[in-house]
Amino acid sequence: GKVLEQTPAPGEVVDFGSTVTIQVGQSAETIDVPDVTGQTPTAARTELEDAGLTFARGDDILLEAGDPDIGNVVDQTPAQGTVVDPATTVTVRVGVEGAQVPDVTSTCLSAADAEAAIVAAGLVYQEIGPAEQLPFGDPCDGNVVEQSPGPYSATNQLVERGTVVSVRLGEEKSTVPDVTGQDEAAARASIEAQGLVFQRGADVSASGTPGLAVSLEPGAGTV
Repeated sequence: GKVLEQTPAPGEVVDFGSTVTIQVGQSAETIDVPDVTGQTPTAARTELEDAGLTFARGDDILLEAGDPDIGNVVDQTPAQGTVVDPATTVTVRVGVEGAQVPDVTSTCLSAADAEAAIVAAGLVYQEIGPAEQLPFGDPCDGNVVEQSPGPYSATNQLVERGTVVSVRLGEEKSTVPDVTGQDEAAARASIEAQGLVFQRGADVSASGTPGLAVSLEPGAGTV
């Protein structure tokens, strides 16, 4: 790491802006990085330190359940065979079992079934609010309509075991229809089709065709 030689020599008079070339000494000792993939972290540390290198553990790599590399080193930097100086840090990444997030939204599972599927996958179930508003009569009323993170079938990505999966339930809401200008039978049918209760108020004097609805409370569009 020190300068061994320089050109021009010290004390030599040269033009302003001239180039001075130096030669820096390097340790005669270098190390070929060994291959520690497939070893446990403990064994990898021992081999690296015995070789005069420094061990460091990087981020784990998620693997499918049953993968034979779970618990072992699956990646290292620098790679095997790289020539490095003594005490160079070699960072290893260890394989750990990941989890597949189940799909609990495409068939809008009930909260109980969604929780069972999520817990069975080694994950944590969590409901978040407020509920997602659904149109009246929606079959997903009371069931799961949203999840985060998304299902493995869509993302193709594993997550750490113990990850929280947040779900949102759906809740059907009725929207007051506009029945002004309809006769009583039609107005009743429109209102009851939304799961609401029809009630006729006091008649009022109004111009136009008698027997038609002229106002409603709550107003049209109210959810």
